[in-house]
Amino acid sequence: MNNGATVDAKQVLLMFAELDSRQQKKAHKMALIKATSILVNEAKRNFRSVVKKPNSKNR
Repeated sequence: MNNGATVDAKQVLLMFAELDSRQQKKAHKMALIKATSILVNEAKRNFRSVVKKPNSKNR
């Protein structure tokens, strides 16, 4: 899932350091939520590719 975007880590860290404590916590929480969402969606996609009918009963 590479969209070709490049990120300058130093610039991101500088921007994060400019935030106050409350904004840093909010940014951290939102990043974790987004990362979790990406992982869940990828896991579902991989599961569907392995199991042809995920909602059918096991027989």
